Amino acid sequence: MSEIINSKGLIELISEKLPEFSKKQIAELLKAEEEAVIESIAKGHTIRRVGYLTIKVMKRKATTGRNPQTGEKLEIAEKMIAKAKTGKLLEEAADEFYASA
Repeated sequence: MSEIINSKGLIELISEKLPEFSKKQIAELLKAEEEAVIESIAKGHTIRRVGYLTIKVMKRKATTGRNPQTGEKLEIAEKMIAKAKTGKLLEEAADEFYASA
């Protein structure tokens, strides 16, 4: 099974690749990127990092669900969601991981 890397671990990995930057600078950069992505999605923009990741806003249609405890039918309202699609580089990395497992 794969390891889960949190923000601290990601900062550590980046600091190994970019030793000229402090961990604090890297953390600030990641926070700024997170804020920029959230602000862009809130405006309905699509984020596209070619080969890596695409995040876009989509409408999820209203549907009828069911309460699993009571069996009662529920109307689930239409909702706007952020949907992420991996790019070729991420897909190839995942294939490489599972091929070696």
